[in-house]
Order: sequence, then C-alpha cells, then structure tokens
Amino acid sequence: MAHDLVSCPGTRFFSVFLDGLKITDVDKFKSDVCISVPSGSKSGGEIGTAVLPAGKYASAHFEIDAEEYQQAWDLIYSDWLPNSGDMPDNRCAFEEYLNDPNQHPQNKHFIKICIPVTAV
Repeated sequence: MAHDLVSCPGTRFFSVFLDGLKITDVDKFKSDVCISVPSGSKSGGEIGTAVLPAGKYASAHFEIDAEEYQQAWDLIYSDWLPNSGDMPDNRCAFEEYLNDPNQHPQNKHFIKICIPVTAV
C-alpha cells in the first residue's frame, strides 16, 4: 500500500533508539527507522506513527564518515555529558540524518544526535 508520505525536500529522516547499544546485546537491540509525516497522517500494517516526546535534549551536529557514528556518540557521552550538569533520562535518543551522503563529494554524513536529558 503506497502512503505517499516522502517529499523531498521536506521529509526528515531519523533513527530512534529504543535500547542502549552499550547495555543491550546487538542481537536484542531495538530501534525504529522513521520519517516525519504531516499531522493527522494515517498508519496501518507494519507502518505506525509516534510522536517524539517533548522535553530537554542535548543535541550535537556532526560531519562524519560512515564508520565514525560510534565515535560521535562516544564524544557526547564521555566528553560533553559528564561536564554538562545534565544526565540522560528515560526517553529515547535519536539521530537525524541531514543529508544524502551519496550527494556529498567526500560521502560525508551530516547528522544530529539528540539525547534526552534532565538536570542533575
């Protein structure tokens, strides 16, 4: 069934992480691959809709190679977060993909990492 929900430019692309990779075995790790949709969009079958919860998020933009995703996450969790005065809360972290790396001259991935936080 075609839903005609992707329009470029306009549609935003995300991965929402339901588990933490550092604490969940890879074979049990769960995440959702998502796109933004207009308000009121209908879902059905294997396609569902959800709203990312509001609140405070630490966010960082990166321009990385395909193999540098883990380094970007590690930079936030091990360098920035311990000195921020915030700590992660129980909402899901996510990545937003800001470009098509196949269209970049060096195949760079432009991403935004968002980690839900609360004050310590």
